[in-house]
Amino acid sequence: MEKLRRYMEKTISAERAADRAYLSSLGISCTYCPEVPEEFDEFEFRTSFGATNIVITVAVEEGQIKRILFSKEDPEDPENIKGLTGKELREFLSREESRLLRFFDYLTCQD
Repeated sequence: MEKLRRYMEKTISAERAADRAYLSSLGISCTYCPEVPEEFDEFEFRTSFGATNIVITVAVEEGQIKRILFSKEDPEDPENIKGLTGKELREFLSREESRLLRFFDYLTCQD
């Protein structure tokens, strides 16, 4: 989680957030991307981790990342999300670190 702190206050590119081809190459899809982010807005992405669908919510203020949340989709109701346990979060971040860093580098034009 510490490695993701470097993305805080970075500007997110809505164009890159909507780049289905690149995101797909990382196994990530964008499920909500505002064309023009409002003062306070969120981007939502989904990926899988084993049999679990992970929701990545990126909250922005004036286009800059303020918060990154990881949660899991309820398999019985995909519109309902639940927080990951500490163990699940650590395991996800540990195993998917490289992919997540490439993802956030791309979103924030750090690549």
